[in-house]
Amino acid sequence: MTSLLRKSIKVSLASILAIKAGDTFRKYDNIPLQPFFFRNVKCEALGEFNKDDLMGNIMKTEFERDLKDVAYHHKARYAFVLKSREEHLKEMMDEKNEYDLLIIGGGASGAGVALEAASRGLKCAVVDKYDFASGTSSRSTKMAHGGIRYFEKMMKLDGDPFENFELLKETLHERNYFLYAASFQNKPLQLVIPSSSWFWSVFFYYPGALLYHLMYLRQLMKSNYDTGLQGPRIYGRQKVKNIFSELKAIHGQYGTVIYETQMMDSRMNLNALLTASIDKYIPGMKGANLANYTEFVDFIKNENGQITGAILNDTLKQKQFKVKCKVLVNCAGIYADELRIKDNKEAKQRITGARGTHLMFSQGLLPENSGIIIPKTKDGRLIFIINYLGHAMVGTTDDKCEITHTPKPIEQDIEFIVSELKQIFGDNFDYKKNMISAWSGIRPLVVETEEDKQQQILKEQELNTGMFSSVKSIFKRQIIRLGHLIHGAPKGSTAALSRNHVIEKSASGMVSLMGGKWTSFRKMGEETVDLIINSNRQRLDVAYEKSVTTKFKLAGSYTALQVSEGIIQSDQQIKEQYEDHLVFEYGIDRKFAQHLFHSYGTAALRVARLGKENQMNVRIHENYPFLKSEILYAIRSEMAQKPNDILCRRVPIGFLNEQICREILTEVVEIMAKEKKWTNDQKKQELDEAANNLQYMM
Repeated sequence: MTSLLRKSIKVSLASILAIKAGDTFRKYDNIPLQPFFFRNVKCEALGEFNKDDLMGNIMKTEFERDLKDVAYHHKARYAFVLKSREEHLKEMMDEKNEYDLLIIGGGASGAGVALEAASRGLKCAVVDKYDFASGTSSRSTKMAHGGIRYFEKMMKLDGDPFENFELLKETLHERNYFLYAASFQNKPLQLVIPSSSWFWSVFFYYPGALLYHLMYLRQLMKSNYDTGLQGPRIYGRQKVKNIFSELKAIHGQYGTVIYETQMMDSRMNLNALLTASIDKYIPGMKGANLANYTEFVDFIKNENGQITGAILNDTLKQKQFKVKCKVLVNCAGIYADELRIKDNKEAKQRITGARGTHLMFSQGLLPENSGIIIPKTKDGRLIFIINYLGHAMVGTTDDKCEITHTPKPIEQDIEFIVSELKQIFGDNFDYKKNMISAWSGIRPLVVETEEDKQQQILKEQELNTGMFSSVKSIFKRQIIRLGHLIHGAPKGSTAALSRNHVIEKSASGMVSLMGGKWTSFRKMGEETVDLIINSNRQRLDVAYEKSVTTKFKLAGSYTALQVSEGIIQSDQQIKEQYEDHLVFEYGIDRKFAQHLFHSYGTAALRVARLGKENQMNVRIHENYPFLKSEILYAIRSEMAQKPNDILCRRVPIGFLNEQICREILTEVVEIMAKEKKWTNDQKKQELDEAANNLQYMM
C-alpha cells in the first residue's frame, strides 16, 4: 500500500510539474499561444520574442542550437550519425576486429540482445540473411500487449496457469517499456469488449479487466517508468454507438474497456538496432555493426570444438568473409534449429511454427487509437480488431505450420476470421470488397524437452525447502491437474507448446535465444546477455554489470534542448513543437507532419531536411501520408537495399494495401536505381523480384 501511495504521489508530482512548465511557457510568451501550440499564427511570429523572454528564446533555438561544445555521449542521443551498410561491412571484414558477440538474426530477439549488449559496453555485430524484421517480427498484431490471452487462460485454468501467470507478469511489466523508450512510435490503445448483456459486462468482463489492471499496477510499481495506462471502464450503449459509428452490428451493446500498447513493429525493430549501432549513445556504449542480407554460412571452431567465429556471406555481392567472436548468439527465430543442428548433429529440433494470419480492411471503420476484442470464438481464441494506420486490422489465428520465409494466408484461416467478424461488422458487410490485404507470420514456439522439465523440478526443489513450500508445490500440481480435467491435457496443437522464451547454451559455447514474445524483447535481451556475461567473465570487459536499457530512450526521443541544456519537456510538448516546425518551416501539411513525427520522432527533422534539399516532401500516394523523402531517407540512413525493404517495413504500405503498393512500386524502384546506380537490367530484376514478393509481404 505504501509503495502504491508513493507511486501515485510520484506520478501526480510529474503531472503538476508538467502543468507548471506549461504555465512558465505561457508566462514568458509574447505571442497568443506557445510556440508549439500555435495553429493559426504566421511563422513570422517566431521572430517576435522579447529579448528578455528566456524560455521563449530557449524554445526558439531548438532547431538552431549549436551542439559542438556538448559532451559527445549527450550529443549522440540527438545529433547521432548512422553508418551505411557498406561502412558496417567494411568494419566487420577487418581481420583485426574480434567481436564480443556475433548475433545471427536481426528480428526482435536479435535487436533486444544487440541493444542490451552494446549499452553494457560489449562490442557486437548483427547479421541477417534477409532484411531486418522481414520475418515474424514485422507480421505481428502490432501490439505490445500485457498478455490478455495469458490472463484468460490463467483464470480458466487452461494449460499451466502458473506458467501463464509468470508470462503475464513479464508482459505487463515490459509493455510500459515501449511507451517509455519510443513514445512517438508507440501509444496507448483503447480496446472495447462488446456485450449485449449489461449483467455480463458489469459482473464478468469488468471484474476481469479490473483484476488484469491491478496486476499491471503491481508491475508498474516495480518499474522505473512514470508512464502508465488507464484503468478499465464500462461504456453504455450510446457511448459504444458514438465511438464505433460505422459498426452497426454492435450498436445497442455495452462495452468493457481495457488499455494496451500499440506499436509499429518493423520500425520499432529497426529503431532498436539503429540505436544499438550508435557509438557512445550513453557513456561506455560501443556501437554495434549491422548488416542485412548477410548470411551465416558456417562456424569457425578451435581444436577444442569451441566456436571462435563464423563464415558469413554478403548475398548482395556474393562475397564470403570471416568474423571472429568470443560468443556467437543464435537469434534466428524460426530458423534457430538450423544453427543448433549445424553446431551439433545430435541436437533435437525444438522449434515448431505457428501461423498467425491477419486481414486488413478499408479505412474509416474504426476511430484512431481504438479497437475491439472478440472474446468468444469457435475455437476459444481471442480476436483483435484494431485501427492500424487508419485501417481496420484483424487477427490472429494460431495454427501449426511448416517453417518457411514466405508464409501465405490459407483460405481456411481467412474464412474463420471473416465468420467471427460477422458479430462485429454484420452480415451485410462486403468482406471481399473491403478486404484489401492479408498476410501471415510464423511464430517460433519452443518444444519443452525432458531436460527442461528436470531443470524446472530441480529449481523448484531448491526453492521448496520448508513445509509450506512443499504444500505449495503439491497445490500447484493439483491445480494443473484440475485444469486438465476441465479442458483436457493440451496436445496436438500449438496450445501444448510454451509461449515462453528459452535460452540454451551448447557445448561449443553458442547461446540460442528461442521463442518468446515481441513485448518481452528487451527482457529477453537482458537475460541472454546476463547469461553470457556470467559464463564469460574472464573474457568480457563490461561497462555495466546490470542492465541499463530501462534508463535511456531510443533514437528519435531526445531534443537538442535536452541534450544541451538538460531541459526535459513532456512527450506531447515535443510532438507539437516538432509538428509545428515541420508545418511552418518546411511547408509540410499538418497530417503529414503528424505522420513523420509518429514514425521518426525528433529525427523527422532529418527526413524533412532531406526532402527539402531534393524537393521530395510530397506524398507517395494520395491515399496515405507517406512522403517520397522517406524513401530517400530509408536508402541513405536506414540501410534499405531492396524496394520491399521500404514498402513492407520502413514505409509499410505493403501491409496496408497491396494494390496501391503495386501501383507505386515502379516509382520506388526508379528512386532506388538513381541512388544506387542500378543498370536497366538490375532495375528490371529488382522490380520483378519485389512484385513477386509482395504476395508474401517481404
